[in-house]
Amino acid sequence: MKNIKGQEALLSMYVGTAYKPVVCLTETSTNRVSEIIQKVNYCTKGVPTSKVDSVSTTVNISGEVMKLGAEETDKATYKDLITAIESKEEQTFRYETIDSTTPEYFKAVIASLDGTFGEGDATFSGSLTVNGGMLDEDPMVVTP
Repeated sequence: MKNIKGQEALLSMYVGTAYKPVVCLTETSTNRVSEIIQKVNYCTKGVPTSKVDSVSTTVNISGEVMKLGAEETDKATYKDLITAIESKEEQTFRYETIDSTTPEYFKAVIASLDGTFGEGDATFSGSLTVNGGMLDEDPMVVTP
């Protein structure tokens, strides 16, 4: 058993006809929150009972804004993320680690995207709201 390092994780966005890794991510985190229904009634003898109604998932990203060379068309950039959020459309993502044999896929809307352009390196951060949960199979693969 060994730890997975943060730089070993790879988030890719489906752009055009292929998955393209989002360049220079410095951090990716996944947050799952249970929506709880709680009830107290005669049947429970006044004792609160809780059950999970649904689970919402958010993926948060941070990275450095990079200017790619003309030959680097196989990567997704901050500009691609801007285009995606402004489209107001759901996007498809793939999340994998170097030693993972099974990547996770998900469809999400980009809920927020912030760019910081100061004296140092330009950076960005964003939040992806996952629709329908994490998937084991690639939703972009069409089976006949």
